[in-house]
Amino acid sequence: MTRDGYDRLAKELENLKSVERPKNLEEVKHARSYGDLRENAEYDYARQQQGLIEARIRELEAQLSMAHVVEEIDTSKISVGVWVKLLDQEYDEEMEYAILDSGTAPNGLEVVSPLSPIGQALMDKGVGDEVQVPVPSGTLRLKVLEIHPLQK
Repeated sequence: MTRDGYDRLAKELENLKSVERPKNLEEVKHARSYGDLRENAEYDYARQQQGLIEARIRELEAQLSMAHVVEEIDTSKISVGVWVKLLDQEYDEEMEYAILDSGTAPNGLEVVSPLSPIGQALMDKGVGDEVQVPVPSGTLRLKVLEIHPLQK
């Protein structure tokens, strides 16, 4: 995972714990004050939101605890944290993708997971390398044109 991606997840986790969780607890407390909980839509909604917040906190904590942050990115080959320019050889069309484990890429680039079929085929390839990726509609034939580190 890139440092930027790690920092974004850590910031989201901190916001959930310090802002969203306390706000939700107040909403649950307020909704509970309305009385009968069996027919209290506000209470049901607040509790549902509480479950979603807690689930996202657990998910982020797990992701961050297992994350390996890549500080320096080697652009001689495709790896997590780079953007690549590819040529679709069948349609003679160029495309650009960010290779990321999760999150969104800067500059509006589309994200390709290194675990996806295309991501797996591209990993460790260099400029000039060609890859063939089986897809439901046939086979993609891609050529690596450029590799650059992701910029913030």
